[in-house]
Amino acid sequence: MCVSDSRFVRCHVGYIVNMVYIEKIYGETIFLITGDRVYISRQKRKEFMKNIVSIWELRI
Repeated sequence: MCVSDSRFVRCHVGYIVNMVYIEKIYGETIFLITGDRVYISRQKRKEFMKNIVSIWELRI
């Protein structure tokens, strides 16, 4: 599956997250504004953090 919208990022083999819905990140856990929790895999963590930093820098 290929998602071209930059708001979506894969954080785990089983999860694709819309960054607009991220409330906070603590350790290996993503907390969403919906109340859900999603885990970041060790293999995807570096790429995920790089993507989220670049997206959040645009918000400032």
